[in-house]
Amino acid sequence: MAFPLPEVRSADRTEWTRTLWTAGLIGVVWAWIIVPKIIQSVLSPKYRNSVGVASAPYSRVAALADFGLYIAVIAVCALIILGYLNTLEWRSSGLLLCLLIPWAYIAVRDVYVPARLLEEGVCYPLIVIAVWILKPDLRRLEILGYLIGATAVVSVLLAVTMPTHAIFRSASGEVIVDDKQIIPGGLLVGVFTQGNNLGQFLALGLPAVFLVRRRWWRYGLAAVATFAVVWSASRGAMLALAVGTVAYLVVRVTRPVLRQLVAPFVVLVPFVVVCVVPLVTTTETAFTNRGLVWLVSLRAWSSDRWFGLGANWYEVIGSSSSRIAGSVFHGHNQLVQFLVTGGIVFALAVVPQLWAGVVRATRSAVHGDLFGVTWLAVLAGACLFEKSFTYVDNANFLVPTVLPFAFLLLARRPAEPDADGGSAVVEHGPAGVGAPRRAVPRTRTRPPASVRRPPGTPVGRSPVRVPSVRDAVARGRHSRA
Repeated sequence: MAFPLPEVRSADRTEWTRTLWTAGLIGVVWAWIIVPKIIQSVLSPKYRNSVGVASAPYSRVAALADFGLYIAVIAVCALIILGYLNTLEWRSSGLLLCLLIPWAYIAVRDVYVPARLLEEGVCYPLIVIAVWILKPDLRRLEILGYLIGATAVVSVLLAVTMPTHAIFRSASGEVIVDDKQIIPGGLLVGVFTQGNNLGQFLALGLPAVFLVRRRWWRYGLAAVATFAVVWSASRGAMLALAVGTVAYLVVRVTRPVLRQLVAPFVVLVPFVVVCVVPLVTTTETAFTNRGLVWLVSLRAWSSDRWFGLGANWYEVIGSSSSRIAGSVFHGHNQLVQFLVTGGIVFALAVVPQLWAGVVRATRSAVHGDLFGVTWLAVLAGACLFEKSFTYVDNANFLVPTVLPFAFLLLARRPAEPDADGGSAVVEHGPAGVGAPRRAVPRTRTRPPASVRRPPGTPVGRSPVRVPSVRDAVARGRHSRA
C-alpha cells in the first residue's frame, strides 16, 4: 500500500535543503568580496590608487575577514560537492565544460608567465562545479538580488554618513571633481575604491534585483542601485543598463513565437559591437582616452597573437617605465583583455560559453522568462569599456558575473509548457525581468469517475457517486468470496 504524503514531505524537505545550500553559496561568495571592503571602508579613508604603486593594504580586521571568508567559500563549495555527489547527473556536463575550459586554459597559460594562481582563480571552478552539482532553481537568484541591493544601500549610507570613506578622493584627501560627475559633491565609490567598479558591480547585478518577488523591496532596491550607479558617474555602467533595458523592452513586446529570432539578435549585436569598436579605433583620445589603451594593448598583443602575454601583463607593464597610464589596470574592453592576456585561443575558448548562454536565454525568453536575455545584454554593454569576465583575476565580479552565468547555464528551470499547453509548476515570480507573475498550470487529464460531478449536481455540494454495473459485479464477487 502506497502512502504518497511522506513522499511529498520528503521532496519538500529535499528542496528546502537545496535552497538553504544555494543561499549559503551565494551569501558566502558575496560576503567574501564585500564584507572586508565594508570593514575597510569603515576603519580607514580611501583614495585613488595608481597602477604600479602599492595600494594601502587591508587593516588587520579586514584582512582576517578576507582570509576567513575565503576559506568559508572553499568549505561551502566542498560540502555541496561532497553532499550532492550521489545525485550527480552528466546531462549538463557539456555546459559545465563551457564554463571551465576558458579557466583551465588561462590557468595553464599563466604557468609559463609565470604567475601564481590568485584566490579567485581557485574559487572559480569550485563555485561553478558546486552550482552544477547542486542544480538550484534559477529563481533562487532572488537572493543575489537582495545582496546587490544591500551593497548599494551600504555604499550610499557610507557616502552620507562618512563621506571621506566613500567619495573618490586623492591621496591628499581632496575630493576629486571630475567633468563626468552627474551629482555634485564628488564621485561615489561606496565600498569599492573606484566609481567604475561600483557602477559596474551594481549594473551587472540589477537584473537579479528584479527577480525579488516582494514588489516594494524590488522597486526600492532597484531605485537605490540605479541612483548609486548614477552617483558613481560610471558611463560604462550606465551604458550597460541602457543596453539591457532596450533588449528587455524589445523582447518583451515581441510575440513569443518570434522571440527565438529576436532574443539572440538583441544579445549578440552588442557583443559584436564590443569586438569591432576597439579594432577600428585609431584615435588615442577616443572614448575618453580608451583609444590609447586599446592601441598600445593591441600593439603589445601582436608579439604573441595566439597565446597572449599572460593574465598579469597589465600589472607587470604598470610596474615598469612603459606603463600605459597611471590608472590603466586592464584593457578597458573585454575582447582586448582576452587577446592581450590569452591570445586568440583564449578569445575562442570563451565563445562556446557565450553561445550556450544565448541559447539558454532564448529558450527561457520564448516561455516568458526574460532574465537571461536582459542580463546578457547588460553584460555586453559593460564589456565595451571595462572587463567583466572573471576566471583567474577580477575577483570583484565573481558575484555579479560568475554566479549569474553559472545559474544561467546550469540551474534548473521551471517546467516548460508541453505540447498540450500544460505545465508542471506554478510560477509566483515577479513580473518584469523574471518569469511571468503567475503561470497557472493547465492539464488535459479528466478526473476519475469516482470524483467526477454528475450532471445536474448543484455547485458547492459534494458530488454523489453513481454506482455503475462494474461496481455491482465487483460487489457480487466480493460477497461470494
